[in-house]
Amino acid sequence: MRSIVLSLIMGFSFVLAETYTVYAGSMYYNPNTLSIEQGDSVEFINEGGFHDVEVVSGPESFSLSPCSGPCTIGTLTFNNPGTYDYICSISNHEQMGMTGTITVNAQTTASVQVIHNSASPTVDVYIDGALAVENFEYRTSTPVLELPTSFTVGIAPADGDVIAEFPFDLMDGGEYVVVATGLLGDATTPFDLAAAGTTFGASEGFVGLNVYHGSTDAPSVDVLADGAVLVSDLMYGSFSGYVEVPEADYTIGVAPTGGESIADFTAPLAGLGGNSAVVFASGFLSGDDPAFGLFAALEDGVVIELPSYSNLSNSNILNKSFEITSLYPNPFNPTTTLTFQVPELTNINVDIYNINGQFVESLYSGFKNPGQHSINWNASNVSTGVYLIRMSSGSYVETSKVMLLK
Repeated sequence: MRSIVLSLIMGFSFVLAETYTVYAGSMYYNPNTLSIEQGDSVEFINEGGFHDVEVVSGPESFSLSPCSGPCTIGTLTFNNPGTYDYICSISNHEQMGMTGTITVNAQTTASVQVIHNSASPTVDVYIDGALAVENFEYRTSTPVLELPTSFTVGIAPADGDVIAEFPFDLMDGGEYVVVATGLLGDATTPFDLAAAGTTFGASEGFVGLNVYHGSTDAPSVDVLADGAVLVSDLMYGSFSGYVEVPEADYTIGVAPTGGESIADFTAPLAGLGGNSAVVFASGFLSGDDPAFGLFAALEDGVVIELPSYSNLSNSNILNKSFEITSLYPNPFNPTTTLTFQVPELTNINVDIYNINGQFVESLYSGFKNPGQHSINWNASNVSTGVYLIRMSSGSYVETSKVMLLK
């Protein structure tokens, strides 16, 4: 007997963990042989008598204290692959047949990033029937996830039933990008999950790019970087494949195949060296809402809209400097909000220190788009006092004091 639980490990790994049941009784474990996957659990239920569980050989040592049935002896989780032999150590129960073996198979995984680029309602994403991503919004992305190599993705309208399922069978250790694309109920460009192998990360001083054409009413295009063809004749629903470009800011042009650029965007890739992004065309050229745009999904799940060239002077897109603009309320209890400006796509850290300079916690670490941002700090778990909120990015550092009164 088994049950399935979907767990999120360290924020970036989905592990489909199953729980199996072994029954103990009058000189038996049933089943007494079991094959499971790495990360799975086994619950031991005592149907009668006085029994325990003791692992006598295997990669790890486990034991569960005895109880008088009917009762639950306990649950063991097996994180290391190998063969585990176990016994009931009570009296002569082992000699009377209370032994068992559990074989734990090494888990195979692939790195997968999922991007929602279907101009359809917010959806829920299921993996093998378990809810994996709730309220997945248009033009957003997951971070790079570790997933089993074989799984089925189910798509459902938010809080609704699954309306489409897509099986995947990936290579162990492979790296993939999956894009929700097309339109629900549209016969010409129907909803689909487009998938391709890719590479996450890049060589030092370079940025890895994989371009996806996801604009349903756009023809095949050339993608230009500073006027030179980066990707040629990219059709709707296709990926360019992984390429590396030197770390720098670029003007990205979109042109009919073999023609001149008809739309230019700025791609602020300076500062992204060693990282990668999936650049995807989104929206409609026809003028329908949502309008056409270029977006870039970073490895940590941040999605940035590449500003159009004509908007470079727009102060809402490009700010003049880093700046903490407000910290309110101050004094506070227990929550305050830090508001700050970022002049360009950049990697920032926001950390909390006490008045003695000792690190308390990290509020944020990752990339932010140009513009104004806010981060809340809930200080319920720290004591009254003065604290320092430190925002840093490269050589830029700014610190503000805040007082917590409880």
